[in-house]
Amino acid sequence: MYPKKEGKVLPKIFLADLERNIAASIANALRQDFPNIKTAATAVALHVEINIETIKKWYNGSNTPSAANLIVLARVSPSVRQTLLRLIINR
Repeated sequence: MYPKKEGKVLPKIFLADLERNIAASIANALRQDFPNIKTAATAVALHVEINIETIKKWYNGSNTPSAANLIVLARVSPSVRQTLLRLIINR
């Protein structure tokens, strides 16, 4: 049996604020590189098959991409790549 993990847990309020900040930042970056949702969806679809509704949610900032999808977006969008690095560096 594994020992019980103990440690610090991030408060849910902090995580919710961080998630909203990431969603808004990714949405702004996508809009910089792609003038509309169709061009964003086309660019992402060249790399992976993702539902258009999911891409719309990222584009509008209502959802945050998963880690794997964020990597795909960073490959497709220079602005997302820069935003991701900025989010990593800023505390």
